[in-house]
Amino acid sequence: MTLAQIKDHIADAVRPYDGPRLYEHILAYGCLVLRAVGYLHGEKLLYCDLKPSNVMHYEDRVKVIDLGAVRRVGQRDGGSPVITEAFAAPEVLTRGASALTERHDLFGVGRTLEELSDKATRQAQRPPGLGAESYRRVLARATAPDPERRFGSAAEMSEQLWGVLREIHSLRLSREQPQPSTLFAPTSALLDSSLGRIPDLERWLDGEPRPLLASGLPRPSRCRPGCRCPSRTRRIPARRCWACRPTAGPGG
Repeated sequence: MTLAQIKDHIADAVRPYDGPRLYEHILAYGCLVLRAVGYLHGEKLLYCDLKPSNVMHYEDRVKVIDLGAVRRVGQRDGGSPVITEAFAAPEVLTRGASALTERHDLFGVGRTLEELSDKATRQAQRPPGLGAESYRRVLARATAPDPERRFGSAAEMSEQLWGVLREIHSLRLSREQPQPSTLFAPTSALLDSSLGRIPDLERWLDGEPRPLLASGLPRPSRCRPGCRCPSRTRRIPARRCWACRPTAGPGG
């Protein structure tokens, strides 16, 4: 079954496209399509004519079919590219083959996902919370009129789609779905996986005391001989320790 047929199922709210998991299905389609597109790009090939009727959901796999429009990156001969106007990037519509790049294919992926989600008009099909807004922002970048504002690669777009999928999945189940970052080195714990969540009561009752912040005053060893700043005596107002600043800083 192609995504064009699935689009009709979404419009008619046919199971399993009739409930809150719909956007998770759409995002998963996008990630799997990007895997195939990313492989072609790695071989210096452009798919050129990505659209719902050229993507097939077969059993538990998603296949990109009809490779007749594939061209090499930078290819200028061979006539006009085979494209479908509704899914082609604006620069390709105006300048033809000379404007074909990997970002044209990513535009096609964004438009394909947009075609599917635009058919989800029932409230029961909408994702929970801010999931719809996150989804919309990813598609807005993928289909930006300026190619320089789109994703730079299939892998970059796929990472963003997976992030939105995890967000929607977490909102639906009310359970966090943290994942290690692909941009930073691994850590012993997932950083900020509980960002924004108020710590449990036990944290305040039994937790280790937090260290006090430094006062910012110079250490006694760095004061001038005979100085009576607050680091030596509490009876002197704090403002008097400014006399030590010329020699109290780093390297002083």
